[in-house]
Amino acid sequence: MTDYAALLRQIAVPRLAGSTQQALLLPLLEAQLAARGLVVERRPCVVSPASIEVAGWLGLMVALMAAAATVFPLSSPSPARAANAVLFLSALALLFVATPPLRAGIVRDARPVGGINLVARLPGDQPRIWLTAHYDSKGQLLSMAARLTAVVLAMAGWLCLVALAVLHRAGAAAAPSVWLAAALPAGLGGVGLLLCRWLRTSPGAVDNATGIVTIFRILDALPSPAGVGVILPDGEEYGLAGARVLAREAPELFRDAAVINFDGIDDAGPTIALVHRPGPVAEAVAGALAARRARWLPVLVDGIVFGRVARECVTIMRGGLGTMRVVHTPRDTADRLTLEGVAAVAAGVARALH
Repeated sequence: MTDYAALLRQIAVPRLAGSTQQALLLPLLEAQLAARGLVVERRPCVVSPASIEVAGWLGLMVALMAAAATVFPLSSPSPARAANAVLFLSALALLFVATPPLRAGIVRDARPVGGINLVARLPGDQPRIWLTAHYDSKGQLLSMAARLTAVVLAMAGWLCLVALAVLHRAGAAAAPSVWLAAALPAGLGGVGLLLCRWLRTSPGAVDNATGIVTIFRILDALPSPAGVGVILPDGEEYGLAGARVLAREAPELFRDAAVINFDGIDDAGPTIALVHRPGPVAEAVAGALAARRARWLPVLVDGIVFGRVARECVTIMRGGLGTMRVVHTPRDTADRLTLEGVAAVAAGVARALH
């Protein structure tokens, strides 16, 4: 009988895509899949941290807008210079987002690294259902909850500043106090985004070692893995890189299949079924788990990519605000988990697949 807690501790180590620690984990994952009768194929992909660093550059531009909206209206009779600075920086930010070569040229540490997607199935079998969970992890200076707060503040402040700048150009100048009110959330959010730097410090127990352990428990609960395959994508933390490569280079894997993606299975909190493309399998899984169904959440998960090429796709998550406060931090460790959530989700999905 598999000791799932011990397996979780083995997987839950810092494993940034392309790192030595991640490479050392691959034989363990392959051995676990092979022990369940699956043939494992390594599919190379290229991943880059540029997608993470983009947030920092956008945060810098928003913070500069906030500074302009604070200083210029107070230091001159009119906020004309603030309006010009906000519009200029907004145009620069949009150009930065829309021009990949420009981003690649100035983003720090944008060098691509080699990644590995793992695809496992029974010999000669074409799975009708794929169980997927990314196996890379990353740490950041801010938790997921803090980063989402920073994004909301930055976007709200940015939009307000742009609106004030447009109104000023149209002849409806706002008072300096109004500029300051818009600059406050923009400045706080911009500084928060500036802190979105990737680190190697998070063991990634919930994100996403528990997703992998959930898949192993499901396989162990099924009478046979026939018709069920496993994909462990790499580079999810680098902008869903591994999933994008699979969807682009091997769409035939997904065309007639349902994808059940697992990303972040905590002990406590509600179970959420993020439905990317609806279908009977997704509905059966959500029903078996009594999960709250959602069609959109402010998260990036591999299911977004797989949902574009699969017959149907759902991402299963479990957790709450407490989960969001530890994800991507050094506190996301195996020691804080009892695996109650993993057991409940695995049992429900296994029932649905039966």
